[in-house]
Amino acid sequence: MGTTKDWVIQVEESRREEWIRERLSSPDLEEDSEEWQLLEKDYDEYQDFLSDMAMEEYETEKWLKQHPHTEIYKIAINLLEQIKEEGKQSTSEVFIKMK
Repeated sequence: MGTTKDWVIQVEESRREEWIRERLSSPDLEEDSEEWQLLEKDYDEYQDFLSDMAMEEYETEKWLKQHPHTEIYKIAINLLEQIKEEGKQSTSEVFIKMK
């Protein structure tokens, strides 16, 4: 298990370094430079954003599986019917008051 975890960490660090190097203004800049540090922060924020988006997509898919579109449609139609009936009733009451 330890070697797999080490490999995953190594691959992630390699991706991080490649991403940063692609964006550096000079290929000679090192990890202790200010620009490198800023790009590291940008990379971390980008990864957090991707993680948040993946979680949101997962939660949406999970919710949709628990609430199929047909059920959502039925609920919406029922609400519209209730509103329609309330409208008819209100119209009748207004008409009676006008007499």
